[in-house]
Amino acid sequence: MAKTDESDIRIISAAEKARVESEITRLEKKRVQLTSKLGETGGDYRENAAFQDLDAEIQHTIRTINMHRGTLAKSVVGVSENEQHPYLGQRLIVTMPPSREEIVYEIVPADQVDPGAGKVSVTAPISSAIRNKTPGQEFEVVLGSKKEKNAPKVRYKFERVEKS
Repeated sequence: MAKTDESDIRIISAAEKARVESEITRLEKKRVQLTSKLGETGGDYRENAAFQDLDAEIQHTIRTINMHRGTLAKSVVGVSENEQHPYLGQRLIVTMPPSREEIVYEIVPADQVDPGAGKVSVTAPISSAIRNKTPGQEFEVVLGSKKEKNAPKVRYKFERVEKS
């Protein structure tokens, strides 16, 4: 299996994920029905337009199912009903104790990341570190690789999440 880097990941809503899963289920049922009809053609594909049409439709249905499965495999649900978690289209408001100066990080798609402008992806270290925190809690973000024994860390205090 090929590695997926952050730019390959597509952020979708929970509703979009449910819609794609429902479409896969519908197409799977259609594929079974078409395969059953194909058997009714007698299996003689020579000069048999009905057989060829059904076979083409089955192949198209299978390609569409695989496309949807690929979409789900490269997707992350990026909208949470709990707004205290950082997701696409929201801004994280943090401070660096003991300072009370607020720092704002906007959560954006991977192709719009600009750390200098405070735009980070949903999979960025700060987004991951704050994911299970509630306002008022402090947390650390490891700079660089987490595998490094003495990797530097930055301490933040989670203030709030706002919609962009």
